Amino acid sequence: MTPLSADNIVLCGDARMVLPTLYPSIFDAVIVDGPYGLGLTPWDVGNDVWDPVFWSVVARTLKAGRYLAAFSAPKYSHRLATAIEAAGLSIEDNIPWLFGNGVPKGGRLKDGHDSIVLAAMPGQKRPLNIDDCRIPYETIEGASLAVNTHLRKSIKRGARHGGGLFPAAKEKIVSPHPNGRYPSNVLHDGGAETLSSFSGPEHRFFYAARLRGTERAEVSGGHLTPKPVSLMRWLVRLLTDPGERILDCFAGSGTTGVAAMIERRTVTLIEREDEFVASIRARLERGALESSM
Repeated sequence: MTPLSADNIVLCGDARMVLPTLYPSIFDAVIVDGPYGLGLTPWDVGNDVWDPVFWSVVARTLKAGRYLAAFSAPKYSHRLATAIEAAGLSIEDNIPWLFGNGVPKGGRLKDGHDSIVLAAMPGQKRPLNIDDCRIPYETIEGASLAVNTHLRKSIKRGARHGGGLFPAAKEKIVSPHPNGRYPSNVLHDGGAETLSSFSGPEHRFFYAARLRGTERAEVSGGHLTPKPVSLMRWLVRLLTDPGERILDCFAGSGTTGVAAMIERRTVTLIEREDEFVASIRARLERGALESSM
């Protein structure tokens, strides 16, 4: 078995071969952006991520009651969730990350979101870090809802008034949490096209912009599907505490590693392609240098 150091490490190899060499129950969370199975590249096939045996190998490295978050194309999120569930984990949620700059692909609806399957290992579930992932309040009339007391409204609704949280005879004054709104299971990219589709305050949801142009080229290392650091940081905070260790066995551009370093977690990354491993290590070294300055 391969012991782990206290530092961030990058392992080059096929996850199916590397994972069995690791000690069991050593990770506090698994966050992966694996193949979607769309066939866009030679490696974008679903052989692993739709196979319960593969997720069983991943699960043996994850501590009891801890979480796995896996990205997926919407059309195949059911296959991913079914494979993960068949490996013995419970499906806790399916989180859409909405974006407005999807590319039309002949005869199909334009992509408008990715899915994030959230699953948990058997055992006493660790509470999610809700307070670390709250959504900052929007500014109304020049002040945040958190500090402008006259903006706080009582809730007095009942069945006769179209339904609501409280009986008509009762009233509850809502005191906003100082850290922001309670996070929901919807994320978005903050783009103009996405925001225009909201009928209510878009600020109720966490947003992380998709990478575009120069920014995408700078961080991708040639990888076609890099995720924004802000999105991965949100997941890191939600599922782990500072000092805990995260596994990403489809490291790609290394964004999970960067997010973990920023949030003061340690990370083990596994990547099969040599060209990506070199760029991941360079990216983590830059991140470590910037963090120490």
